[in-house]
Order: sequence, then structure tokens, then C-alpha cells
Amino acid sequence: MAPPVRSMRATYAHPRPYGSSAPGSVEGSASQDSVQSSAHNSGSSDKLEDLGPSSTIAQIAAQARKILDLDTESSVPSLPPGLVLPTSDNVLCHRQQRVLHESSEKGIHVLVDKLGMLDRLYSPEVSSSRLLKEAWHQHALTLLCGLDAERLRAALAQMYTFESMHEQFWDKNLEASYDIIGEEEEPHNAVEYDPGIYCNVLSPRDGVPLTVDEFRQFLDGMFWFTGLVEDEVKEPFKDSFRRKDGTTWANAIKEFWHLFRDPDAPCSGTLEFPGHDKLSRLKTQIQEFCRLQCEHLENRRDNIIYVPVPNEVGYSNNMRLRCCRGHESLTHDASPHLFQLAFCILHVLFPHKQFKMFHFVVFRICRPEEAWVGEIIASHLLASYAAYGGFNSKAAGGSVISADRETHEGWCEHALFVQQQGTLELQSRNLDITKARVLEEHASVDVALKFRHTEVAAADTLLAGIAQMRSKLDAAVVADKLLRSVHTMRDEVLAAMQECPESEDDSAVEGSGSQDSLAAYREPSVELG
Repeated sequence: MAPPVRSMRATYAHPRPYGSSAPGSVEGSASQDSVQSSAHNSGSSDKLEDLGPSSTIAQIAAQARKILDLDTESSVPSLPPGLVLPTSDNVLCHRQQRVLHESSEKGIHVLVDKLGMLDRLYSPEVSSSRLLKEAWHQHALTLLCGLDAERLRAALAQMYTFESMHEQFWDKNLEASYDIIGEEEEPHNAVEYDPGIYCNVLSPRDGVPLTVDEFRQFLDGMFWFTGLVEDEVKEPFKDSFRRKDGTTWANAIKEFWHLFRDPDAPCSGTLEFPGHDKLSRLKTQIQEFCRLQCEHLENRRDNIIYVPVPNEVGYSNNMRLRCCRGHESLTHDASPHLFQLAFCILHVLFPHKQFKMFHFVVFRICRPEEAWVGEIIASHLLASYAAYGGFNSKAAGGSVISADRETHEGWCEHALFVQQQGTLELQSRNLDITKARVLEEHASVDVALKFRHTEVAAADTLLAGIAQMRSKLDAAVVADKLLRSVHTMRDEVLAAMQECPESEDDSAVEGSGSQDSLAAYREPSVELG
């Protein structure tokens, strides 16, 4: 099935830099509340070449690898003067994300109900969805209460990348050094087990999404590359799809794919290169992706200026390590092949924008059940499923086996880390707010009374569980400090004994007493809650 002809553009001139765009400015809202957010931040410009449309594919591929692997913790690119700032009013998001935003304003419990409805409509495998077979509402409520209002609003408005960079969600976070991802080497301060739900976003380095015309060019590049455009449509535009060096965009993208995935492997011809077999199997996915995105563009509101590239969502048992390995996650099949292809096409079509993959931690989890629930609800919040026009074609929740295999001790250790991040306190506060809203609704409208009582009971149960977990974790911290002080005292006594020589008789008597005393220190009877 050929794509609609209306998707092809009459002009394929290379897009102008943002500095040449029409003047005007829209003020963005500053983020007041902030909690943990992990972003693979942008690199300093003096380390990068200023690539233009005439750059060789080898230069562009090398630049892409460099952008992903740079140590980029300190610099956020400045925005050009006169740029119309992205806002929730002029950035395109899926219509269901707007519905979810309206639901969230009525209460987290309303948002949870709406997510359950969307899973029956947009899940790739509705009949096998775990939401239909297992209890999930309480876990979803807990996870969503761990997001503050600003982060949730930004995620639903497809503004996460821009606001994380320029509004800086992490600004007041106690563990900011942990949450700004950008190290070239593996982190030294990473915990051994750090499970969570992540979101990967392809965006220009300054965080400003593509314009409507640029996004159309991106879709047309996908059509042309995969041969989905009919010959009579191709012919008028064949020169527009030819680069200045004479090569076609399709061959340039294939060459980029080869150089980016495996730059050291030989490449003999355009149809024999690393990963070609994967590209040949993507045509159906690309056709559906472009069809849905064309529909979104046709139905957009008149005030839309920017169109973000869709998201990819997944689960990892070590968030810190995965976020630090940006290049590996793209080249070693850790991300969907369609997502990898989109990255290559964007770099070839828009080299001066220096596209990169940004990483965000959506949820940090404390229980194994939260792993599959979090992956599913994040796929709806961020519209990453293929049915939304996203990159995730497989049903979420099925690739979290490592969470079920983790030991109880491992989960307790991670829960302590999450508490230190302030997540449990935020969950408790938001659950109190949710409970109050449910009680208020019950007082004003006598509808679904039994169901509302159930929600209040669920909120009470969750609050009690969080309080119990925090109490145990606090006791564990106190016990750990006590054990450390006991061992320190024992070492000091032993050192004092060695520094004070006594007579043999006295030392024998005193030594026996000392050894008896030390026995108590060696085996302190402290329970870890």
C-alpha cells in the first residue's frame, strides 16, 4: 500500500538554521517544583564540528557517535535570539495525551482509570496484556504519585526534553549529580541494582523539536528510503532527494547506518552491510508509523509549530549504567530497529541540528510488581506504542524477568536508595492529596459509593505500606550506624591494649576480662527491622 501522495512536499531544500526563523517569542513557564529527573545532557559546542548539509556521511556518523559518547555534564546549549519557544500550546502531542492531562487534573485516581481504558485500545497485544490478568491499580497509583505535577504535565505535553534542559527539573534535587547523565565512563557512584522505567527521546542538541515542515521532510525521507513511494511520485522529486555529492538520500542513509553501527567492518555495496537484513524487515512498521504521523499532522491544531520525534519506553535493571552507554544502546539492538533507523535518517537530513538520544528516568521502582506496571503505563503516558505512532511495537511488561529474579535484600537496598531520593515522601504526600479528593467527590456526588470507598481503602493501605517501609528503612540506617560505632569501639580497645604493655600476670587477668568484654562487641544483638 503506497502512502498518500499529499505527504510528499514540493520543496526539499535543506532546512534553515533556527537563527533564520521568523522572529517572535513565547514565554515558557518556569518549573517551581522539581524531583528526580535523569537527562543525558548536551555537550559543549567547542568539542563538536559545525556540520552542514554537504558534509560526508563518514563525518556525520563520527559526529553522531561523538555526540552520544561525550562527557557532557556541564553545558546546556543556548537558544538563538528570536526563537519562538516551544510550549504546551505550540508543540504537537497525541490527542489521548491531552485526554490524560485532563484526567490528571481531576485526580491521580481518575488518571489510573483512564490508563486502564487506553490499554484495551492501544496495547499491541490486548488479549495478553497483564493489566487484564493481574492486580495493578495500587501499583500504578503509587508510581504516578511519585511524579510531581510539573514532570507529569511535561511528559503528557511532549515537552520533557526541552523543559528538562532549559527549565531544569533537577535544579533542586538533592542528588543532582546522580540524575544528570552524561559521563563518558561508567559511573563510580552507581548503585549495583537500580531498576526503573526509562524514556529515550531523539531530539536536536538544544532540545527544540522539528518544525512541522521539517517533520514532514523526515517522514518523506522514510518513505523514499524504504521504496514505499510510487514511481510516478518519485520522479518529480528525484533531484530533491539527491545530495550535493551526487548520492541519493537512501544510499546516504544506508551508508550512515553501516558506519554508525560498525565503523570498522568492510562495506561491499549498498545491499551488503551490517544490519541490512534488519532494515529490509522494517517496511511494514515504517509504513504504519508514517501513516499515523501523517494523520496527526493533518488533524493538528492551527497554532502547532513544533512536532517532537516520538518516544521509546522500556525497563532496565540498572538505569544509571544504561543511560551512560548511549552509543551502545543504539548500536547493539537495545532499542527498537525503527528507532535506530529514525536516528540515522535524522542525522543525514539534519546534520547541523546534531540529533542525539536523550535519556530520562520516568519511574524508579521499589517492588518487582512495579516493573511491569510501570512499563505499561509509561507506554501510554508517553504515547510510545506503535498504535499511537511511536516506536514500541511489542507489548510492555513482558521483558522484566530480571525484576522477578532479584532477591528480597536487593529490593530492600534499592528501596533505601529511593527513599534517599525523596520519592517515598512525595508518594505519601500525593496519596494524601488523592485520598482527600476522593473523599471530597464522595461528599458532593453520591455516585459509585462502594467504588469510592474501595479507593479510599486502597489509598490508606498504600500509605500504611509506605510508612512501614520508611520506618524499617530508618531502623536499618540506625542499626547500621550502631554496628559501625560498636566495631569502631572494639578496634579502639584492641589498639589501646597493644599500646599499653603490662606485666604478664596483670595482662593475663586484664586480658581475659578484656576478651570477655570484646565478645559482647563482636556479636551485637541488633535486628535490622
